[in-house]
Amino acid sequence: MVNIPSVAELRERIDDLSSAIEGQKHILRALVTQQSDARRQLNFLLDPIARIPFELQSDIFLQSLPEHPDRFAYGGDVPQPALDSPPINLMGVSRLWRDIALAIPKLWAEVVMESLPRGSKYSDLCRIWLDRAKGLPLSITLGGSLKLEKSVLDLVGQYRHQLENLSLILPLDDLLDVPYPIMQFNVDKVSPLSSLKTPLTLEATCTEEMTNVTVMDRWLDILRAAPELQSCVLDQVWFEDGNDLLEPLTLASLHELRLGQPYSWVMVGNSASSCAMLRYLTLPALKSLALSIVDIENEDLFAFLSRSSPPLESLALAVPEEWDDTVVTSLLALIPTLSNLKLCVTPNDIARYTPFLDILGTARDTLPNLRNIEFWTDCPLTIDYNKVLRMLDFRFNSCRTPLESFTLVFAWQMRDFSSDLPNEQVRAGMRQLVKNGLGLRLGPLSGDSI
Repeated sequence: MVNIPSVAELRERIDDLSSAIEGQKHILRALVTQQSDARRQLNFLLDPIARIPFELQSDIFLQSLPEHPDRFAYGGDVPQPALDSPPINLMGVSRLWRDIALAIPKLWAEVVMESLPRGSKYSDLCRIWLDRAKGLPLSITLGGSLKLEKSVLDLVGQYRHQLENLSLILPLDDLLDVPYPIMQFNVDKVSPLSSLKTPLTLEATCTEEMTNVTVMDRWLDILRAAPELQSCVLDQVWFEDGNDLLEPLTLASLHELRLGQPYSWVMVGNSASSCAMLRYLTLPALKSLALSIVDIENEDLFAFLSRSSPPLESLALAVPEEWDDTVVTSLLALIPTLSNLKLCVTPNDIARYTPFLDILGTARDTLPNLRNIEFWTDCPLTIDYNKVLRMLDFRFNSCRTPLESFTLVFAWQMRDFSSDLPNEQVRAGMRQLVKNGLGLRLGPLSGDSI
């Protein structure tokens, strides 16, 4: 006769089996953990990263970041919240690499965010990224269109007190929208960009249809909101200035101001910026100034330098065609501290600047700290190289601060410049200066010609 267990017995047996299964699961989980630990130990022994000090690990990981994180390129190798971008891609290599990446806040302190609408998941990913910086000063680049999704703007606003570097890269057609989204998070009564130091950057592509943008007062407000700003770079920003009631602004910490790229203006005729805001600025700490377009009266430019009295060390200037050497000489007389001078001469003839070379070659009290001189021109037709040589010899051998380098760049590469180079006697004198230690280069953009 078959012994049929009772309901109570079956329930007890099921409980016993369940307990045995749970016990086996616990043993299995322990074995899996031991296996994972063994694999981690094996990876540790096989992974060269694991055998070096953490300080060196950090340096190696930081080297994976691009050299210029504020340069935005879609799909490029820039730090942005994407699976194929460093440092996120480092975290997918192994658990060890993930732990290292999360332990280096500096890896996450620089980020490029596309400002095109991408939804809440994208802003959540950006928030996670910035949180991993653990309070370090932040460098944020916004690229794409300034028709920003509100969640991205709100996110930047929440981290504004950590914000040290802010870069905006956008098409020129969106410049009219600049003040409105930016004003939402960086211009208010408490000056929320008080931590912003270097740099406030705007890069834009040029279009022939749009050459004037009426945003002078709002750009001054943006600068006013960053009283500790040390560097400001504006490319392709144009002002249609018809307001005489704008409040002047003094930025006591600004060391660098670049409005366009003077040498690029000579080469390809763009990368310019209006300098009209100089009428309203006083920059007593300015050390480096670059102007690609002088669209104000000489008196306004001279007044800016006079009231600022800056300890200017570097000047790069695209010289207006209407200027002669007397204007340049008067300008440089206002900045005796200058040590680096770059003049980008757009006309096809720089012969009119030979009187200026005469002054540099005879007067020790003219720019007494001058160390480096650059001339950029599109196509020099007449250059008195004998005067150039005399100036170089005087500046190198007879001045308290010897000249360290002289560069003359011919930007128009479609032309044979061999007939424009100095004769052999002058070249011999220049070679002797080079032998004595002067850095010297004359010729087109690529290659040396001396």
